Amino acid sequence: MQQLFCTTSLSFITGFEKPSAIQQRSIKPIVKGRDVIAQAQSGTGKTATFSIAILQMLDTTVRESQVLCLSPTRELATQIQKVSQIW
Repeated sequence: MQQLFCTTSLSFITGFEKPSAIQQRSIKPIVKGRDVIAQAQSGTGKTATFSIAILQMLDTTVRESQVLCLSPTRELATQIQKVSQIW
């Protein structure tokens, strides 16, 4: 039941109804620890793709830093932070 709630909330908040092509191809390999280079047009969910994968791998019982996400620009860093806060 909780999974359904999360999916519904995520869809409502982010506008996602189903994974984009980039998300379908990239999330599982990232979670499996593989290196992924992905290129897609603006607005296809690239930021959400790696944010979802990273958050999926977090151990919520560990109270230490587990992720360092670097960004080449302040604007992209802000976008990543906003997307990651949704989850």
